[in-house]
Amino acid sequence: MWRALGFIQKNLVWSIPACMVAGILVGAVVDPAPLKALIIPSPF
Repeated sequence: MWRALGFIQKNLVWSIPACMVAGILVGAVVDPAPLKALIIPSPF
């Protein structure tokens, strides 16, 4: 586990865009409507 986290930390240039793309792909495949309840409105 720590090895994987260390790899991600050392390669942030690649891991951040990869996670963003993975999130978009998962959101396109899985219905994200139940996640709406987890979003807390900002008081600003």
